[in-house]
This record gives sequence, structure tokens and C-alpha cells, in this order.
Amino acid sequence: MLHKRIAATFTAIALSISGLLLMAEKSVAQTFNYVSIEYPGANYTVPTGINPDGEIAGLYTDTSGAVHGFVLRQGEFTSIDYPGAMYTEARAISPGGDIVGNYAMPGENPPFVYIPGGAPLNIHGFVLKRDGTWIPLAYPGHPNMIASRILPDGGVLGCIHDHDYMASMRGFLWNRDLWTALDGSLDGLNVPDSMTNGATPDMHQITGLFTDLTNNHRHGFVIQNGMFMPFDYPGSASTRGWDMNPAGAIVGDYADATGTHGFLLEDGLFWSLTFPGATVTHAWGINPGGAIVGWYQGATGTHGFLAISVYGQ
Repeated sequence: MLHKRIAATFTAIALSISGLLLMAEKSVAQTFNYVSIEYPGANYTVPTGINPDGEIAGLYTDTSGAVHGFVLRQGEFTSIDYPGAMYTEARAISPGGDIVGNYAMPGENPPFVYIPGGAPLNIHGFVLKRDGTWIPLAYPGHPNMIASRILPDGGVLGCIHDHDYMASMRGFLWNRDLWTALDGSLDGLNVPDSMTNGATPDMHQITGLFTDLTNNHRHGFVIQNGMFMPFDYPGSASTRGWDMNPAGAIVGDYADATGTHGFLLEDGLFWSLTFPGATVTHAWGINPGGAIVGWYQGATGTHGFLAISVYGQ
């Protein structure tokens, strides 16, 4: 059972007390220093997770358009390919260096086609242990899944679905061969079109995204004590929570009239992240020290970034 009282500021977010947030933003400023991340020779690079040691996981496309996972350790890139797969992506890396991600195999029917945001056909999860052991993941009774995050104890978060990203999609937790999902089995919650993307190590807080199917509006969420609390970046048309660090800080992305931006939600305050000169910015991973990774699009294509926060008055 999830427990531990969530900070009152999250309740404020759920109630959309945006005026209070804006008042707080006037007295405390935060900016970010950015560094680009480029897999050598790649068409594009998408970092998705970072662990306490600064090791980064993600995906890249080669010159033929094939998608591979990668890990960046001590300045060295290593490509990752699930054995026999036609597509591999790494999504996150644990404190011990285990990697979670997804793959697709050739010859499956219907065939997997990599289209960002497209139909999730025959995509499967995996854990790649630091010692090189592969562990395939498959949620019983569902043909497709996306593994999104791995916790220090080896637990995996993500989503399960049939052949759509809407009504059949549910966030899940896998831990020691025990599967639970936001279909009523996790604290009785039933949340269509949801995805669990981050949590504190003790699982007392979980974050992710879901869509309100009555109006197709996408929101972030926090689960605490069996309570499901949505949140939105103030003034946004869409908000998605992508990761949470042990202190409960959340990163994600939001869309508004000016475009798509990353965000950091920390101590009840939102900060926007926009890579300098970018037209699109997504924040997807945060480590215990507050280092953030994600990707951006600009005049020269799609690139990864590492962002470090800088506070000021």
C-alpha cells in the first residue's frame, strides 16, 4: 500500500492555485546551464535517463534510420541492441547501472514501425543488467508494453496496452515477478491512457501521465496514499510527467501557445526549460543531484542535452 504524506504543495498544484506559484516565482529565480549530448555520427540523439553517477541512457538513429539504445559512461558511448531486434531503445539507468528499455523483433505481425507517437505494435520491454544479462519483460495478458523507468531495487515502471495509446493503456509496476497496474490492481486505481514514469525509491510517490478521455487533455499526475492527483503546468494545453528523483522533484514537458518546453517541478514550484535557440524541448530524466537530461529540436535537427540548475535572486 502506498503511504507517506505528500507535500501540501502538490495538493495546491492539483487545485490549480497558479497565483501562489507565480508569486513564489517572483522571489526565487532559477535558470539552467545546458550541454549538448551527441552520439557520434547519429542522425539524432535522445537521452532519456540519468543515474546518481551521471551515467546516461537513451536512444539514437544511425544513418540508415535504424534506432538503437545507448549508454554514456565516463564520457564513452556504448551502443545497445537487444539480441536479434530490429529496434532498441534504452529508457533509464539504475544506480547500479542496470538499464531498462524496449525492443521490437522482425517478422512479428503486425510489424513494428518506428513512428514517434504512433501505434504501439509489438513493442516489448527489457532489463539489461550491468553484467550483460538480458531479462525480457512481458505483462501477462497484454501484447505490448513500454518499460520507462527502473528503480534502485530493480522495480520497473511503464505502461501496458493492446493496440492503442488510449483506453487500453495503463501504467504498471513490475517488482520481483509481481505485476500491478492502474487497472484497479494498484491501490484500486483505474486510470485509462496512463503511464507510470518515475517514483521515489520507496514507491511512496509515483509520477506519470494520463489523458482525460472526455476531452483528450493530457495531464501529469502524482499518486500518494492511493490518492491520484493530476497536475498541469500553469497555462498549458498538455502536461506530461516523465521522471521523479528521490526528493520528489519531477521533470516532464508541457505544450502551450509558444510551443513545447520541458519543466522542473520542485518544492511546489514550476520552472520551464527551453534549450537556447530550440523550437522544442523535452525533459525526460532527473537524478538525485538534480541533473536533468532530455532532448531538443532546432535548426540543426534533434539533439540531446544535460541541464544543471542555477539559482539566483
